[in-house]
Amino acid sequence: FYNATNERELEEALANIASEIACTIDLDRVPDYPERVSVTMDGDALDQVTDCDDDGWKYPSNENAPKTIMLCGEACEDAQDGGTVSIEYGCPDGEG
Repeated sequence: FYNATNERELEEALANIASEIACTIDLDRVPDYPERVSVTMDGDALDQVTDCDDDGWKYPSNENAPKTIMLCGEACEDAQDGGTVSIEYGCPDGEG
């Protein structure tokens, strides 16, 4: 809930909401091997991070079967600027 009492506060609230949405990406499916998921931005590999104080991506906390990923830091900014995110679902060695 955002309580905006004037136009400037409303604009700031909408910008905050938009930035949060742009940095959360729905997965096509729940990954069979979440530890084998890889994410790239414009072809460059992103690191999986534990919190959004770092640049990269992470699964939202409290998700045993992740359905989304969150882009963090510079990766989020790049996505907001029109960057292309690719997600690959890997398999354990010797499978798939």
